[in-house]
Amino acid sequence: MKALVLFILSAVLLSSCSESLETVGSISIPKVSRDTVILRETTIHLNKGDEVELWNDMLIQTVRKDDVEVSYGLEQFVDGKSRGGLKIDALKTDPTIESVDERTRGRLVKGFQGKMTYITIDETADYTFKAILLSNDSLLIVDRAKLVFKRVKK
Repeated sequence: MKALVLFILSAVLLSSCSESLETVGSISIPKVSRDTVILRETTIHLNKGDEVELWNDMLIQTVRKDDVEVSYGLEQFVDGKSRGGLKIDALKTDPTIESVDERTRGRLVKGFQGKMTYITIDETADYTFKAILLSNDSLLIVDRAKLVFKRVKK
């Protein structure tokens, strides 16, 4: 019964999110940046006043039991000029959708989608977003790390 209720709530949440959000871009990052910086980018046309939610679509494996840190480093550019950056905790999402935590072969497998934060756009322009993935876990395996940009429909 509990599983049925969770399924219905997830379906309602997914349908309500899809009606009010429009995916406008994404950045897939294949590995954590360590000795070599693995930088990925996307360019998105945004209008002044747009609210853009930053969502995480992630599947990772770790051998650590506690204190795993995974974050995105994100910098935004307009006309080649930096507009600043931010560090986003990839493991803190609200709401979280389709969450999976399981142990397999001595590893914790974590998979989920969820909203991390949002930004408000100051001017109409083409924005270039550059992102890296960071972690304190040197043995972290990244099966999927995708930063998704969703514009709130008004």
